[in-house]
Amino acid sequence: LIRAYKGLDLLLDVMALDEIRSMGLKLIVAGEFYQSKNNYIDKVNSLNLHDRVIIHDKYIKNKDVKNYFCAADIVVQPYLSASQSGVSMVAINFNKPMLLTNVGGLSEYVENGSDGYLVEPDVQSISLALQDYYNNDREESFSKMVERKKSLYSWQKLAHQFDDLYKELKDV
Repeated sequence: LIRAYKGLDLLLDVMALDEIRSMGLKLIVAGEFYQSKNNYIDKVNSLNLHDRVIIHDKYIKNKDVKNYFCAADIVVQPYLSASQSGVSMVAINFNKPMLLTNVGGLSEYVENGSDGYLVEPDVQSISLALQDYYNNDREESFSKMVERKKSLYSWQKLAHQFDDLYKELKDV
C-alpha cells in the first residue's frame, strides 16, 4: 500500500533534482494507493517526471512480486515514520540493497554503507545516497552482503531460536 507516511512525496522531490535527473534513473511505484493518487500524479506532472516515474497502482499478487523486485537496482523506502517493513524482508529475499530512512525499526534491516543506506528522511540525504550507489557502482557488492545477511532471517534460524528458548524455559 502507498500511504502518506511512506514518503513518496519526498522521493518525487529527490527524483526532480538536477543531479538525480542527469543520472537517467527511473522510479517504479508499485502498489495500491491508500488515499487518492491524484496528488501524486499532479506532483509527477508538475515536476516533469512523467517519463521517469512508472506507476503500477494496483494490488500486486504474490506471484508477481518477483517482477518488481527483479526490475529494481535498489529498493528505496523514504518513510517519514515506521515501525517495521514487510517490503524490507522481501527485498532481502531477492538480495536487493535498500535505501531506508532512519525512522522506527527500519535501521534493523540495513548496515549503512555495507549492504544499503540508512539516511535521514530528507531530500539531500536520499539524493547523496543514490548518487553514491550509482556513481560508485555499489550494486554488486551490496547485493552480495544482503545475500549473506539473508540467513539471519531464515526459517531454520527462527526454529533454532525457538528451540533454544524452549530449552532455556524448560529448565527454569
